[in-house]
Amino acid sequence: MDEKYIEYLSRIQKVVLMLLYVDGTPIRGKTWYQKEIFLISKLDEEMKEEIEFEPNNYGPHSYEADEALENLEDEGLIDILGESEIRLTDEGNEAASILKNKFSEKELEFYKEIKSFLNDLSRMELLAYIYQTNKDMTTQSVELQNVKSKLLEYSLSLYKKGKLSLAKSAEIAEVSIENFIKELKKRGIKVSTGI
Repeated sequence: MDEKYIEYLSRIQKVVLMLLYVDGTPIRGKTWYQKEIFLISKLDEEMKEEIEFEPNNYGPHSYEADEALENLEDEGLIDILGESEIRLTDEGNEAASILKNKFSEKELEFYKEIKSFLNDLSRMELLAYIYQTNKDMTTQSVELQNVKSKLLEYSLSLYKKGKLSLAKSAEIAEVSIENFIKELKKRGIKVSTGI
């Protein structure tokens, strides 16, 4: 793998390679990919210049992020397996191992945290979290009513998985902390004081 070639990749493409490389696991699919890149782009100034998100059928969506993914696949650096998985190829793994030195430990840790946070959520848990924390991105959503109708269920699940604090879970569910605690107790879910 030629290092000069890697330099020609866009910031988005480099971030995608790192996102796939940091823990060696695939991204669960395009919906997860879009949301992971969305969260990263909020804090990555360089990427903000290349990418724009707009409300779409499943919340925030970027055509530039789609294009970056397609280009990486065309270059043989990733494989996209339908809607279920995005993974590095051997060549992509080699490129990422060279590229990782261009990223700070803080950036790599952030990518790992984002991926760890979102990758094991169900599709609806993912949408509930993203929709409730980015309401301006839900105007075109085809799932908004389904998500809204089960906000409490998704919030309880996110809390049980240790993804959200008590306060954040209650906020996502659009209920008071006291009512959220009542629901946790009613369902036999342990109320953790550490989160």
